Parts: sequence; C-alpha cells; structure tokens
Amino acid sequence: MRETATTQAEPAEPRPLPVVEIVVPVYNEQRALPECIDRLHGYLTGRFPFPFRIVIADNASTDGTLAVACALAEAYRGVHVMHLDRKGRGLALKAAWGASTADIVAYMDVDLSTDLDALLPLVAPLASGHSELAIGSRPGLGSAVTRGRKREIISRCYNLLLRLFLRAGFSDAQCGFKAGRREVVHRLIEYVEDDKWFFDTELLLLAEKSGMRIHEVPVDWIDDPDSRVDVVRTAIDDLKGMARVGRRIVSGAFGVRMPEYVRQARLPREMPGQLLRFAAIGTLSTLAHLVLYVLGGLVLPALAANAVALAVTAVGNTAANRRFTFGRRDREGRFRSQAEGGLVLTLGRCAERTSTIGLGPGVMIPSLRHPMTAASAIATLAELAGPGRVSVAVGSGFTGRFTLGRKPVPWADVAAYVSVVRGLLRGETAEWEGARIRMLHPDGFGAPRLVDVPFLIGAAGPKGLAVAEGVGGGLFLAGGRPVAGFDQVVNLTFGTVLDDGEDVAAERVMAAAGHAVPVAFHFAVEHGLPLDGFPGAERWRAAYEDVPAGERHLALHDLHLAAVNERDRPFVTPELITAFGLALSPQGWRERLAALEESGITEIAYQPAGPDIPRELEAFAAVAA
Repeated sequence: MRETATTQAEPAEPRPLPVVEIVVPVYNEQRALPECIDRLHGYLTGRFPFPFRIVIADNASTDGTLAVACALAEAYRGVHVMHLDRKGRGLALKAAWGASTADIVAYMDVDLSTDLDALLPLVAPLASGHSELAIGSRPGLGSAVTRGRKREIISRCYNLLLRLFLRAGFSDAQCGFKAGRREVVHRLIEYVEDDKWFFDTELLLLAEKSGMRIHEVPVDWIDDPDSRVDVVRTAIDDLKGMARVGRRIVSGAFGVRMPEYVRQARLPREMPGQLLRFAAIGTLSTLAHLVLYVLGGLVLPALAANAVALAVTAVGNTAANRRFTFGRRDREGRFRSQAEGGLVLTLGRCAERTSTIGLGPGVMIPSLRHPMTAASAIATLAELAGPGRVSVAVGSGFTGRFTLGRKPVPWADVAAYVSVVRGLLRGETAEWEGARIRMLHPDGFGAPRLVDVPFLIGAAGPKGLAVAEGVGGGLFLAGGRPVAGFDQVVNLTFGTVLDDGEDVAAERVMAAAGHAVPVAFHFAVEHGLPLDGFPGAERWRAAYEDVPAGERHLALHDLHLAAVNERDRPFVTPELITAFGLALSPQGWRERLAALEESGITEIAYQPAGPDIPRELEAFAAVAA
C-alpha cells in the first residue's frame, strides 16, 4: 500500500461516473429471459453504484424470445433490444459491444449462473483504470462452483490445454461473466475471427499477447441444468480455434496495438526511490533486531529478549518507513500505523500477565491472513502462553468479509486453509497458491515445531459443521446450538451484569450491551433471512436505503461489535436487549451460564463493551467464578 503526503489543493471537478452496458445474449430463451431481466434490473437499480444499460442481444431466435425482449424493454427503463439474423454468441457480442458508447461493456449469460454480487468487483478495476479486461474465475481461490462432473472435467482440461500450449495466464476462459473498457474492446473485436463459443478465449488470448491487463474475480457459480450448450461440439470447436490461434502466434500475426495509456504506463516516478528506501530500512531493522536480541540475551531469557527486540524494531521500522519511504511527516494516523498488525504482541502481553484464561484469535478469516503468517503468529503465542491455553478459531467471515463488501469464504477453502496451517505447525511442507511452503526457522529462532493447538470452527450450519468434523477440534458458536461429538465448544457471549436495582433502560446498559442487537440484525440482512424477530424491521432496513449500494456495507457495519451506530440506535430498545438476554442480574447470569454448560458449552468467550471495560470484566468474572 502506498501512502502519500497530504497537501492543500483546489478541489477537483468531480468526474462523471462511467456508464456500464451489460449485454445478455439469448437464443430461444423466452421462458428464462423475464426472470433474468427482472433480477438483473433489480440488482442494478438497488445495489449497483454506476449508471447502466442492459442490452438483450437476440441471436436469431426462432421462438418468441424477440417479442418477450421487446416487451421487457417497454417495461423496464434502461433495457434495450438488438436483433441479429445469424446465430453465434461471439457474433452477438461483436455487434452489441461494437455499437456501444458506454465506458465499460460487459456480458453475462441469461441463466445468471454467476452471483450478481461479483459484478461490482468485476467492473471496479476497469472504472479505476487498473485493468483493460476483467473476467469471472471459477477455479480461483474464493470461488464456489456447483456443476456436473462432466462439465467440470471438460472445463478444467480445456483451461489446462490453454496454459500448456498457448501459455495463457488467465484461469477461466469460458466463464460467461466478462467486462472490458470500451475503447479496448472495440480494438480487440476487430481482430477476433471466431463468431461462436471460442470468441471469449480468442479475445482473452489476443489481449494477453498484446500486453493488456486482465483482472480475475472469484465468482460463485451454479450451473444451469437446462443449458442448451452442446458441450462436446463446443469443445471440438474450441480445440480447432486453439490450433488456429496457435498458428497465428507462431507466425507472429497475433496481436494488436495497445491503447496509448497502456503503452505509456510506467512506474510512478517516486516508486524506485521508495523501493530502495524500503529495502534499506528493512535491512537496518533486521540488523538492529539481531543486535538487540544478542544484547537482551545477556540479561533476559531468549524469548523475552526476542520479544523486546521485535517490539522495538517493529515500531522503529514502521516509523521510519512512514517518514522516509512514504514521506509522511504529519501526525495524523501515526498511532494507527503503529497499531496495525499488533494482534500477536497484544495477545503476547496477555499471555505474560495471566496464567489461566484461554487465548487466541476468534475468529480468523482465511482470506485476510496468509497461512504462513497465521502459523508463525500461532506458534509464537503458544510458546508465550504455555501448554493448553491457546485455541485458534477459524471462520468463513461474517464480520471479516461482509464489512469489506465481500461474501463469506467458501467452506471448502476454510477446510484447505486449516489443513495447511496445521501442517505448517507440525513442521511439514504444505502447498498454497501453487507453491510449496514450510516454516524454515531453526531451533532457537522461533517456536519449535511440533505446535499442537486445537482449531475451532466458527459454524452452525451443515457445511461448517462438516468442516469442523473433518479438520477442526471443536466449535466456536455465536448464537448457534451445540452439537454433540465435540470436546471443545466455545460460546461467544455479549452483555452486561446489572447492578442492584439498575434499569435496563440506563445509558450504561445501552453502551455495554446494546451493540449485540444490531449484530443479529446485520447478520439477518446480509444473509437475506426473515426479520420477523425485529420490531419495526422494515423501518430499520429503510434507514439504510439512502446509502449508495457500493457503500451500504460500510454503513451497515459501522461500529459493528463495538457500539450502536446512529442509524441503529432508534431501533435498539430496552425490550430487545431484554429479549436477547443481554442485561441480566448476577443470579440471572449464573442461571444462564449453567444452562449453557448443561447444553454442552465447555467455554465462554466473553466480549465486553462500553466505556468501562474493567468494570464489565470484573462483574462477569464474579458471576462466572
């Protein structure tokens, strides 16, 4: 991440948002088309931040598709129809994209196999100028694909052939979910020969061989069982297309002149100097760490000497890079810069000052932390805390993904992540993102392997429970019911202990317990669940309707798990706090904890809130003793 110094400047004229045109090629789709356009138009109107147009490209249909398309164009604003007399998806896209005046052109299949939530990540790198083309990727990490074994095998073999024989760098040529900058696409389609299903592949190969940037977005994909595509016939045509393109590549006749802004792209002028300064500071920090570790070892145990050396050099490294690498000499944000990444040091301090409480991240999200970073942090914490005190909870990411505007990580990826981290902690060699990795530090330079800590899976549904049974040692629950068969079941608990005679309506109670009510509301909204349990649910939902779709997740999760934000505050009532069991007397908490233990909960992970955290911890510890 690059930081730049803040300067005073005249406000720039706001740039108009780019127009996005989405083409839906159709052939004899009179039944599927109405639902497709209704869903797509509803999504674009309610959740998509850019101006848009939808073009239905009727591909010489012989049924009533054209009449249905024209009716939809009359019914929905921004929907247009283009009719072609010849079949061919490539032909339809050439005609529609070639006639487009939008800034960004895209297409998707009429069955909407791809989750529409991937559309904004697809378009964003094009709108920012980062990439020339963007494609949905089904094999990529973070995608979730449901389709038949036959199609899966053919697709993977086809993409493998592209990589082996045509040196393709993209992972999914045929996903019906692509977009590009209009001026780039106009130039490319002039040179694409195929008018059928190989059009996508030829377009991507032509762009890649011409030096253009292709951005890949992991997508959730559910295959349409009613698809009319002849898979075998299409595969044969694709192989013929590969042979033709291969001959053009060998002859040197495959490529187009790149747009001017691509050809002139250079590293920012300050980047070479930043890289040199970054490397120099890193080298000096490493030497300083070694010196401090050796000197500290004269008076401290090795582990404590390493911790001190690490803390000092981490602070120094961050401050030096902030000042000299990125040119930041202002005071704003300097403490935040130091605090980022301090989880292990914070838990380490807790380990040094306590002897019985359990420690560990709850829950860790695979997409936010590389397995090697996670394994190193876990090993360090386990050595600091001592045996039996560290548990690692891993989840698919409610807070950690929705707050970033992304859907949770597929459970298959969670399982793979846990297996890799466990292997690293055992000292094994594992594979991640196509590379072999292993913890390489020798004894004395870090926590010795084997590091054996239990992994808890943050899940309540069937897929998560299956992962917990396969790779986890227990469950980390936030509202779900315990399941038999796990030795360790941790319950995430919110709330406050009422003082004698204290009213639930007191402001202290709202600050200490009210934040847990919106968490349940946020969860229901993000997952599309019924809101029957929330009084005034529709008015509550409407409180967020004025927020642009691309920023709604930021507003929805503002102060999430910490306090009640301004939009939620009118709906968080003492009655709801009571109904959720978040404010109880000491005796009420004792009965609640006894009931949890009876149900199979083995540990409580208590999360305090409010202005007086020590008070919350002491009061809860007293009733839990």
